[in-house]
Amino acid sequence: MDSSGVSEWAGTVVTGVLAFAAFWQIRISTRSSAAALASAEAARRASEQAAKARIDDRAPIVVALPPIAEWPPLLHMSRERVPGGGEPLLLDAINIHGSQLPDHTSVFAFPRDQNKLLWFKIWGLIRNEGRTTAVVRLKSHTRFVDEAGPFSASVEEPVVIPQEVGGEGTQAYALPPGASAVFNWADGHPLHEWADAVERPEPPNPHGALFFSMGVEDGFEDGVIDGLFAVVTARPIERIADQTDHWRLAQQRTVGGTRYPTRRHYRGLDPWPPTEPPPWVKDFPGGS
Repeated sequence: MDSSGVSEWAGTVVTGVLAFAAFWQIRISTRSSAAALASAEAARRASEQAAKARIDDRAPIVVALPPIAEWPPLLHMSRERVPGGGEPLLLDAINIHGSQLPDHTSVFAFPRDQNKLLWFKIWGLIRNEGRTTAVVRLKSHTRFVDEAGPFSASVEEPVVIPQEVGGEGTQAYALPPGASAVFNWADGHPLHEWADAVERPEPPNPHGALFFSMGVEDGFEDGVIDGLFAVVTARPIERIADQTDHWRLAQQRTVGGTRYPTRRHYRGLDPWPPTEPPPWVKDFPGGS
């Protein structure tokens, strides 16, 4: 190999070495950057968990017992749907007086009766087991009451309605530490939807269920917003075997209530509004 060939070979080797060194430096730098990012993310998560622990320590803890529906349900004689848009609530006197309690002799003939609203009055109980006052926000068709109802063994008498806060009509109430409160809520479906749940029970049919949610806050800017969720499932009507398109009240009580685990949102730490659907969606596709 002459001198020019040696020089060319040496240059190639040097270039290769330099390229390899540069590649290795980039790889080391990339690994270092990834390690730094991972370390920063771990530190952020640890700081966030510590902040949430501090918030949890002072936050109210509102727990709910499973809801209990009255039996039998009520049949509204003029409504086809649950009221909305500023109409009187189902628990208002006008709708209670406009409803009847069906019995085992009642017959619902379709299509004549299929759009009549069959609805339940449901009882709930909440208790604040935390160390600070909770602000409970009720949704429509829900109200606190001063009677124990089916929870007489779980609440002290006399039953007191929580103090309303934030002004009249806000549906916000203060629940102090150790206090309990009883509430009623109401919901239902037209008869043809209850019948649909009987005819098509699988997958779990939302026409055979009533969904409930309640918001709980602690009032701090960096505090919590808790979501309480429950569902009442029922098969309140059944076919009359020897009569086409005729239904009647179920001969046995066929209604039960379930509560879901509380969902906690941390102000300033978690995205708002939450993107996760209500917990009953996994059990009742299409439920709202």
